[in-house]
Amino acid sequence: MFDKWLRPQDVEQPDGLLEYQLLADGGLIEDDELVERLGHEVIRNYLVPGELANVFDDLGAPEIAGYLRKNKLPADRKIRHGDFGEIITGALYRRVRRWCVPVLKLRYKQTPAQAVQGTDVLAFRFRQDPPAIAVPEVKTRAYRDNRVGSEAYDSLEKVLDRLDESIHFLMARCADRGQVFLARRLGALLREPERRRVERHMLFFPRRGVVERRHRSRPRREGDRAHRADRRQDRRPQGVRRPRLRGSGDGPQHHQQRQGQRNGGGNSVRDDDGTVRRLGEEALATGEASPVLRKQLRSHVLAEQISAEGTAGYTYDPAALRRGLPLARLGQLARTPRERRAEPGPLPDIAQAYADLAARASTPEARIELLAISATMWSLAGYQANATAIARTFQREVGSLFSYGDMPDTNGLTAAAPYRIAEAAGAVLRRDIDTVAQLGATAASEVPRLGRALTAQLAAGNAEQADLAVLAAYGLVGRSARSLATLWRTGDRTAGRAAISDLKQAAAILLQASVVDTWTLVDSLAHVVEDIVATSPWLLLRRASTWSRSWERYLKALIVSDRPLTQVWPSQRTALDAGLLDAQAHNFTVTMPTSAGKTHIAEWAILHALADTGEADDSPLGLILRFLDPPLAVYVVPTRALAAQVERHLAASLELVGLRVSSLFGGAEHVRYENQLLDHTDVLVVTTEKLDLLLRNTPELASRLRLVLVDEGHSIDRSTRGLRLEMVLTRIRRTTPQARIVLLSAVLPNGEDIAR
Repeated sequence: MFDKWLRPQDVEQPDGLLEYQLLADGGLIEDDELVERLGHEVIRNYLVPGELANVFDDLGAPEIAGYLRKNKLPADRKIRHGDFGEIITGALYRRVRRWCVPVLKLRYKQTPAQAVQGTDVLAFRFRQDPPAIAVPEVKTRAYRDNRVGSEAYDSLEKVLDRLDESIHFLMARCADRGQVFLARRLGALLREPERRRVERHMLFFPRRGVVERRHRSRPRREGDRAHRADRRQDRRPQGVRRPRLRGSGDGPQHHQQRQGQRNGGGNSVRDDDGTVRRLGEEALATGEASPVLRKQLRSHVLAEQISAEGTAGYTYDPAALRRGLPLARLGQLARTPRERRAEPGPLPDIAQAYADLAARASTPEARIELLAISATMWSLAGYQANATAIARTFQREVGSLFSYGDMPDTNGLTAAAPYRIAEAAGAVLRRDIDTVAQLGATAASEVPRLGRALTAQLAAGNAEQADLAVLAAYGLVGRSARSLATLWRTGDRTAGRAAISDLKQAAAILLQASVVDTWTLVDSLAHVVEDIVATSPWLLLRRASTWSRSWERYLKALIVSDRPLTQVWPSQRTALDAGLLDAQAHNFTVTMPTSAGKTHIAEWAILHALADTGEADDSPLGLILRFLDPPLAVYVVPTRALAAQVERHLAASLELVGLRVSSLFGGAEHVRYENQLLDHTDVLVVTTEKLDLLLRNTPELASRLRLVLVDEGHSIDRSTRGLRLEMVLTRIRRTTPQARIVLLSAVLPNGEDIAR
């Protein structure tokens, strides 16, 4: 569109280094289309995707959205004219001259009335040798004025002195958005200034046409900076200081960007060429987060916890570890979620190092931030117990830091949303379903009220628009919490996807507003929720060939239990991938550590084996088959004490879906009441000796067997009890081929051989 609108006009070139070009309306585009396309450019620069007004509309707070839209564009006509000149210049360089314009700076204005300082637009041609940097100075006037040229020249002189800071700002923004390749190219221009060519461009927007003056391209000479400084020093009044470039290399905004880079990358870490992953591995292997330094930190923390006297001399540097660990974390986040779930790799080591750094942190704010990252890394590594323990500490210290449990008054408005976000994050990390749902509902009611109070504070000049960005993020986190609770309770996969989307949008809003501390928490939480959704039992257990209403009742029953099932653990996923719930049920061995989820695996195997008792209940044929030959699952345990414990656990979950659980153990006699008990049992918990007796005295029992679960499967050995168990299993395999045998053990060395 722009190449049709603005056409070059022939003009006489002046002597010297200046090139002169006149662009005027070529008459090749209709006025209506031109206005529409210019409107799109304005929206592109001001109303970015995910703009707060749209978010508040979506969150049910139209009053706040109206305020933002009303106060989005600058009220001062001069600022509007200047901004419009920058918009046209950016489009001209991108669409007509084909330069690379990495960042539209108008998006980063803190307030609508703020005039963006520093260079108006920075454009690059990286493929030239040497790479070229265009530094345009834009002047917009409704009339021609001879002083405009000298003003533009003076402005360029000031901008060029701080060019490195402007490039640094662009590099930080590109890194924040995950544009690693572009950030690296900008970094190369900073490291090797002698290999870049700087062109000074001056653009004037008079009433009609566009006039451009620029220096002919030439390498920048070493003496240019000193010469310009001397000239300005001569004409600058004494005591007048040059204004700092907002968001430049040493300013607070850029400091936040550097802090954001230290804390980790965005929700989706781009690593097309593997650079981030390689740097993370180097940091863990030989860099600032090497094993030697992490071990020293761990030793120091443990020594302090046990109050050891005369601790050793440690050589690790906590500040260096805080620089190296985020790079290692980024390298792990550059892996796909599926890769991380299949092989955690160094995730547990990184999580422990963050926890140790939190123990050594000097300020509550730093400790809370490190605890949050540690809890999320433990969760991503699959260590849910560790994540829950760290999350409890995190939530306790957040409450102490904010020193209130209820929503604060108007004097604490700026702290309200961050506190609630931290509360929700702690509840999600602890998998506290009721608290997550409650905080989500609280957010829906509080966001409009807090928004009205904050807009009043904004109008009075007592708050910033960044506070509204945090409030919008709070609303999105709250809605994500409600969606996550819905997923946990009902298995609604759409709700799970919505929870991830809301957290990613909240992280993007916080990053846009440079609210780094809260962004770190929300960004980390987004990774955790993405993992929670992908490993939801509603999703993974649905792969069972016997999925039915019995499975749904089972999962809903577990959600309201004392220890709800919200996630399938790594060891359990391994069993599912190996075919635990396949249609062709084969003999199976499960070897996993204690407290790794063997009980749930046993329950899933039972539900899978007895699935006919669920769907067949509604049909007459199913009722007849159940009455004549009801299927039976047997759980074999080595001792009476363990039998009673297993019966309680299985009854608590399986009886809620209609399966009857009983136990028989002890005695060498078979009495009549045992036959009556067997007739009304779906799951029987027995010792090896009792199962042997039942099979001998009740041969018809073998035809009912569908599943034989053997706990402590490693007890198949040369002892008397081990030989008896082996003989019983051999008899079952010979007489009841339809019965599946599953061995559960924590230390079974040759499980695959036994399964065959």
